[in-house]
Amino acid sequence: MANKSVDRQTPVHRMLLALQFWNGDKVMAGKLARLIADLEPRHLELADFLFVSRFDCAPDRDVVEYVKRKFNTYTYICRNRGTGHPLGCNTLWFATLGWLLSMREARKVPPYKCMFTIEADGCPMSPTWISEMLQAWDVVQPASVVGCQETIPPHINGNMMVSANLAFLHRIARQVGGVHPRASWDIAMWNEFRKWGTANIRPMIHNTYRVPHADHAFFEARQAEGCVYSHGVMDDSLKQIVRETFLT
Repeated sequence: MANKSVDRQTPVHRMLLALQFWNGDKVMAGKLARLIADLEPRHLELADFLFVSRFDCAPDRDVVEYVKRKFNTYTYICRNRGTGHPLGCNTLWFATLGWLLSMREARKVPPYKCMFTIEADGCPMSPTWISEMLQAWDVVQPASVVGCQETIPPHINGNMMVSANLAFLHRIARQVGGVHPRASWDIAMWNEFRKWGTANIRPMIHNTYRVPHADHAFFEARQAEGCVYSHGVMDDSLKQIVRETFLT
């Protein structure tokens, strides 16, 4: 009841960017975090930043301090000990939602519109990508799960925006709490997500499956489509192109 009072009294305009990683992609996650920070000309009021690392890994202190210049920043080391794919990814994602629920209940973070769960192989495609994502979220309300929908099998890719509504977080993080260890969470959760409402905003969020390298043609094609956030390029080539395009 107390949290509902906070929700009514506090204007909800922010999103939480939740970057999840393990030791194998920690360096790439750091490059993504630095790029996100560098794209902002000043400290941002539209979003906060959360580093979520696997139980056997910790955020790089220098990266965290770097991001703090532009965002209110939090860190969380996952306590659950899932490893490998898909179990390690599943564990991180559910733990991320559980962290937000617990922190909201304790009033240690503000009420957010939504949380954007992102991974190291993602990349923003515009300096104004955060405000554009928030606008897209508003347009498709009351959907609780928003992102790039795939058809085979039907699911929304895990680099998605999810509601920060306490009832939604409680259902997913505490009542569901996980999926079969051999199933990817974003696929296994599709039917549950549909109950809460989903929205496909592709190509604003664009997903490709494990692309080894991106060139300028890839970047320009995504730009022409209206992509604001791209996921699936496995090296830092797309991040470098974005940096060169907007920051040099």
